[in-house]
Amino acid sequence: MFARKAAQFFKNGSKFNGKGNLYFAAAATTVAGSGLGLYYMNKNAAKADMFAEGLHTPNFPFQHASTFGTFDHASIRRGYQVFREVCAACHNTEFVRWRDLIDVAFTEDEVKAMAAEFEYEAGPDDAGE
Repeated sequence: MFARKAAQFFKNGSKFNGKGNLYFAAAATTVAGSGLGLYYMNKNAAKADMFAEGLHTPNFPFQHASTFGTFDHASIRRGYQVFREVCAACHNTEFVRWRDLIDVAFTEDEVKAMAAEFEYEAGPDDAGE
């Protein structure tokens, strides 16, 4: 259908015979304009490749990245302390479970002591309130 309409449009020149040719001209203009816009918008997208430019991410020798490496537990404790004193004023740990901290950086007794510092909303009672 597109080829037939295109042939009619170009055979008749620029005169329009009815609404069909007018709609075709509008659609062709829209497609061409969109194509050019997409071309110019994505023309530099290929140049954004870091590896083609010779830029590589740095490879730091992290201790936990080795085969038998572990996390620096003292650093995790310091980070949690900083979070509690500074970041917790604006951010919360709503989706972090206390049990996830056990044996990672804290003992079970320490986690229980930290959890006891917070107040939790109790669920509904037998009456549903």
